[in-house]
Amino acid sequence: MNKAAAFFWNYIRAAKKWKPQIFLAALALLYFAAAPKKEKAVTSALLNPKYQADKIELFEPGRGSLALSSAGSFWIGEFFSHEGAAERRLFFACDKEQIEKFLANLKALVELIEISPRESSAEYYGLGDDKAFSIKVYQKGSVVSWLKFGSVDSVGRIFLRAQSNKKIWAADSKTLSPYLTARADFWAAPEIFPKDIVGSDKKYRHGRLALDSFGSPLLATSINWSGALEKKYDPGDGNIYRALFLPKTDGDYYCLFAAQPSAQRPQEEKAALNKINSVFLASAWTFERVFESE
Repeated sequence: MNKAAAFFWNYIRAAKKWKPQIFLAALALLYFAAAPKKEKAVTSALLNPKYQADKIELFEPGRGSLALSSAGSFWIGEFFSHEGAAERRLFFACDKEQIEKFLANLKALVELIEISPRESSAEYYGLGDDKAFSIKVYQKGSVVSWLKFGSVDSVGRIFLRAQSNKKIWAADSKTLSPYLTARADFWAAPEIFPKDIVGSDKKYRHGRLALDSFGSPLLATSINWSGALEKKYDPGDGNIYRALFLPKTDGDYYCLFAAQPSAQRPQEEKAALNKINSVFLASAWTFERVFESE
């Protein structure tokens, strides 16, 4: 029992001999002295706005890790997983707009409420290493923000902590939770000819990343592309883009994107384009639009 509480209990014992009003006043004072302290709130950003992120690492327990890296005018995603003793590395073009929205939300000022000053409480709030969603943001090879996100409470607040700080905080989950996923299809560009790479605004680009029965992206080497139909796109700037289409049994098409970059293209973009080995799905409607007369 702390000194304040001991004082008031002694005061109550003495007050029993006094008038009822004094006794009730003593009870009220004891209540306010023992009541929980008000949650401390600060306004801050989860990522310092001065940083220009060029890589984001996402880790989701039970799913694995995903890296999103800037490659000049576009972003490329790398999905990594183990299948027994084998390793799978899949590279795909990212939805740059999706990434920029996520970074903008991390840089925006939000109200953070201090929940606990102790790291030992992390497990209770879903922030243990085996449960927390982890984000590392890099700038020029250095980690500028390392955040872990836990469970969401009944009023829509998500618990979080920074790797460099033992305190546990809570924040409104609405602008953050939609992005807390390491699903490659969430971050992949939604186009067969990715607009951030191709630089065109054609309406027939729409597609989606192909997944296997376990929800992992398909590698191009897992499919026999013999007999596939090719669509070439030449925007006239020295870059040549191709898409191979192979029919599936359900009426959709597997699609493989490849680029032949121009000599003037920055080396980092060339290196990223040569890595892309993901498979997309296109509907029959999209397939027809791609091959119709232009």
